[in-house]
Amino acid sequence: DPESIAVIDFGSTPTKTEVSRKISLTNKGRKSEQVIWGNEKKKAQPTTPGGPPIASAYANQIVEAIPKQANLDPGETKVFVIRATSNSTADVQEKLSCSCVELNKFVPIITPEIRAQFSDPLITISPRKLAFNWKYLDDAPPIPVPQVIPISLTNSSGFPLTFQLKTSTPFTVSQRGEISLQPGQQIHVNVSFDPHFKGDRLSTSIESRLLVQYIGRPEKDSILLSGQVLYPNLTLETQAIDFGPVCNGRDKKKIITMTNSSNVDVTYYWVFDRPERARPGAIPLSQEFDDLPNR
Repeated sequence: DPESIAVIDFGSTPTKTEVSRKISLTNKGRKSEQVIWGNEKKKAQPTTPGGPPIASAYANQIVEAIPKQANLDPGETKVFVIRATSNSTADVQEKLSCSCVELNKFVPIITPEIRAQFSDPLITISPRKLAFNWKYLDDAPPIPVPQVIPISLTNSSGFPLTFQLKTSTPFTVSQRGEISLQPGQQIHVNVSFDPHFKGDRLSTSIESRLLVQYIGRPEKDSILLSGQVLYPNLTLETQAIDFGPVCNGRDKKKIITMTNSSNVDVTYYWVFDRPERARPGAIPLSQEFDDLPNR
């Protein structure tokens, strides 16, 4: 029925994906007919503002019929495949012409209009940037507790999408494995940051990305992740102090500069990092060395 295929609308379709529909033609005449398909008029407009128009469908074969021609004997039925594809985002609208040859002239049989909206997959993530900030407090637990920020992911494409979320240490996501969303569907996912990922008590900052990896697709989306860890840290201008020879009964003094290199107030006091050994007649370290100010 020519009216049933007057318009073939494939709807929203991913780029770099082929969509097709089969139609059948039957020769109800008394003689053999040669059927030839051609592109009558082509329209392919970019959906990205300011983007270049897609090249002619004759070059990119955006829309075509397979096979392009065939001979049908009386009573014979032939199946043709109407195929559409695009490597770029575009709204495609064009007509195919199916004609038979009569007296060396093309006589149209059907002229279906082919429509398709090709677009790249898109997951909309909100917010687009996550900034974690952990700051040391006097009552903080010995091992910092991971921080959590919720995000929403929405399928903004006109077709279903399946994807995975990828992160790297010290960032993790609560949703693992493949995620499938219908058009317009939204889910919520927690992103966590571990301030104790280095295992020390030094201030640091790190940046990474939360990656959306589409299954079976080359496209990827991502958002920026940043984490800052603030400990009360001091920086000494030297890591070793050599007093050299010191005469008995005399003392020697060295002056060093100490800087608060962190963004946190520092309250400090001096201790010796190795235990004093009790030796007969030995002078305790606390008497051999003195530090001013002590705190």
